[in-house]
Amino acid sequence: MMPEPVTIDALPETPPANSTIADPVTATRSDVPDIPGYDIDELIGRGGMGRVYKARHRGLNRVVAIKLLIGTGDDPQMVTRFEQEAKAVASLHHPNIAQIFDTGTANGSPYYAMEYIAGGSLAEALAGKPLPPPEAARIVEAIARGMQHAHENGIIHRDLKPGNILLPNADRVRTGEPNAGTKKDNETAHGSGSESRLPTFELEVKVADFGLAKRFADEAKITRTGEILGTPSYMAPEQASGIVTGIGPPADVYALGAILYECLTGRPPFAGPDAVQTVLQVLSMEPVPPRQLQPRLPADLNTICLKCLEKSPRKRYASAGELAEDLRRFLDNRPIIARPVRPWERAWKWSRRKPWQAAAVALAGFMLIGAGVGVYLLQGAYRETKSANGLLTQSNIDLAAQKKETDSANELLKKANDDLIAQKREADMVIKLALEDLDKFTYDVVKKLGDMPNTETIQRDLLDDARKSLAELDKLRPKDYAVREYSMVGYDKLAVAENRLGRYPAALESERRALQLADELVAEHPEEKAFQIKQARYHSLISLLSARLGQAEESAKHLKISHEMSQRLLKDDPDNEELLKLSTLSIAKEYQDALAAKDDKRAEAGIRQYVAVYEHLAKLAPANLDRALDLAQAQMLLVGFFTSHRRPKEAAPLLENIQKNLGARTEPSSMRFRKMKASLEWTRGDVLAALNQNPEAETAYLAAAKEYESLLTDYPKTRDLRLTLAQVYWNLGQLWYFTMQPAKARPHLLKAKAILEQFAADKLEDDQSKTILGYVEQMLAPPVKK
Repeated sequence: MMPEPVTIDALPETPPANSTIADPVTATRSDVPDIPGYDIDELIGRGGMGRVYKARHRGLNRVVAIKLLIGTGDDPQMVTRFEQEAKAVASLHHPNIAQIFDTGTANGSPYYAMEYIAGGSLAEALAGKPLPPPEAARIVEAIARGMQHAHENGIIHRDLKPGNILLPNADRVRTGEPNAGTKKDNETAHGSGSESRLPTFELEVKVADFGLAKRFADEAKITRTGEILGTPSYMAPEQASGIVTGIGPPADVYALGAILYECLTGRPPFAGPDAVQTVLQVLSMEPVPPRQLQPRLPADLNTICLKCLEKSPRKRYASAGELAEDLRRFLDNRPIIARPVRPWERAWKWSRRKPWQAAAVALAGFMLIGAGVGVYLLQGAYRETKSANGLLTQSNIDLAAQKKETDSANELLKKANDDLIAQKREADMVIKLALEDLDKFTYDVVKKLGDMPNTETIQRDLLDDARKSLAELDKLRPKDYAVREYSMVGYDKLAVAENRLGRYPAALESERRALQLADELVAEHPEEKAFQIKQARYHSLISLLSARLGQAEESAKHLKISHEMSQRLLKDDPDNEELLKLSTLSIAKEYQDALAAKDDKRAEAGIRQYVAVYEHLAKLAPANLDRALDLAQAQMLLVGFFTSHRRPKEAAPLLENIQKNLGARTEPSSMRFRKMKASLEWTRGDVLAALNQNPEAETAYLAAAKEYESLLTDYPKTRDLRLTLAQVYWNLGQLWYFTMQPAKARPHLLKAKAILEQFAADKLEDDQSKTILGYVEQMLAPPVKK
């Protein structure tokens, strides 16, 4: 006897040219400057204000990055801006801001030395691909805390973007190794099923390149009115308009929101074909909500991001610190402070901006062309820019006059929008209630009824109703993302419950539908590892159910697919419980093949590998009763192997250890725990029989039969319990049949026969029950006279 194996109830932004750290650039030795006290290693970046070199300070033996201003000619404004950057950053001391160590002049060109960050920029790490929501939130939280420190010291950055956010280790970014975040953060429930491509560096994320920074008190001493500086995709509207006096900390809060947007969606909120068009989008358009681009994005994070991107500075977070605190609330699963924009506000914004848009595009285009557009927006043409700004101001005045004419249109729009929202809310509520009913009043109830006696009929009726409800949901919204995801999980729960009740054809049909939905969702969202894990699970369960129904070819096909998928996914998540359990199915198949080939050495290696997987799972959660039972069941397979290969002396101490470990558990007895106790007695009977201790073996078998009969009293229609009891009586019959005591064997064989014959009457027989019945009848047949 061997117990059965455990079953399983858009437009990416290229980093701008003036990033502080870029890819290494080949340089000739003639290009290397001579800076007193430093050994220059290599040119690592070029920017709009100079070059960046990796160097080593001789006296301190410290690796630094030296930013050298070159090619300024007679432009004192460039020198002033460079010196301003050095002065601004040198006054800041925060773990999320790249520190400046030294300043000076080399051959007439000013420079400063800052800490060297080896891992490149956030822009390089993103490369047009979104991050898991918790990772994005942690990174922007760290940046926001650094900027709060800068703001408290009177410094505004004005050019925050992924290219100016530096990371410490490029290899870890590329390989997705475990991060250096806090344990609390790593255990956050948001998106836990998502692949983590980017480590959470926490305090190691660095803000750099304060080349456009200014002090609050400096106002417009360096930057002229109408001179638009910054990176368009991350520029606040007030900054894009060229009104210098209106730029303050809220502009950096906007840029933080734009960075968060790109981390969540893989693209910035606005990205036109050129700088002019991008600025016009910033001035005149509302960003597409991140959740429309990433439907699985948590609603709270969507709200936080859009609050940062409000056109009006007063509607954004009051400070970078408040933004950081709201991101921390999200990560800690606490309610956030920000509230989503209501539908009527969104409609008002849209109708308000439409009449202005054509004038704004034309006027802003003249303004920007008059100002001259360069890499982002070229400087110059001061008088023409001033004139264009005047026209833009007049346009805003005209907008106030137009408002009276648009009031009635706004009212109609609001009413139509409210009607649509009401209809959608009503439909969503119906679906939500239907889904909650299935969870609470079907699956949860059936699961609880599984440990209650005489409830099989109720369970079957509930499952029939669940199948009908899922079919109706399929018809109601066949393309709805949330409905399909729920239906997928629902069909899997239905299959597990039907399998437990012995309804194998129905279970197989449900599992096939779950797999079909999983295939659709994976095709639409290939980045979601959770869907791929479910795919692998459904393939494995279809394999098990197909095998049970005698569909060997179908079983082998799905087992192969499940094995290949689980092995690939385990490389990224080696401690995933679901994947580890899936990996045991192919091990079990290899074990069975080795037994069939009479390759005992390979079979023993396979069963030991099988046990090792469950030992690993048990160590990951020592207090978990289900994992303890999984391990016990796996170890009993090894006991069975020893017993069947005439090594009962090795089996006995292992069996004793299993009983000792389970005997120490204090949890209430569930159906599974009771089955395990019965199975232990059954296995003990096998071991004692192999040791030729037949009376003791009979006692163990009878104890097992008594426990299974007790279970059947409580669960009379559970097919597996009935089949197992028949096997126990069959083993009892064999005990005496093969020791030439047929009179003692016959009563037990007759009990086994009666149970197995009832399977045919109940239409529950399968290949396994037919085979055992054949052996029993052969033993009961009278001996052939010679």
